[in-house]
Amino acid sequence: QEFTQDASNKDVFTWEGQLTEGTFKMSEEKDFNAPFYRPSSANVTVDASGVSASDMVFTASPDNKWKVTEAGTYQITIDINNKTIKVVKK
Repeated sequence: QEFTQDASNKDVFTWEGQLTEGTFKMSEEKDFNAPFYRPSSANVTVDASGVSASDMVFTASPDNKWKVTEAGTYQITIDINNKTIKVVKK
C-alpha cells in the first residue's frame, strides 16, 4: 500500500489503515532485493503507545522489522530525510 506525500514537505509521507499483529518494513519500490526502511535496531514495537523507537534506516540488512503487538487502525508518518517514523493508533 502506498504512502501519501506531504504537499508542503516532499520528504514526509503518511499512510493510514489497518495493521494486524505481525511485522513490517517499507520499500520505495516493488523489489524485494531493494533496500527497505527499517527500524535501526531489533525488537522495535508498534502499539497503542506508538513506536518504541522513532529512528529508522534505509538498508538491505540486517533484516530488522517493526513488530505490531496490538492490531488496529494506525497512522504512520515517515520523514525520509531525517530517517524518523511516527505511529499513532486511531
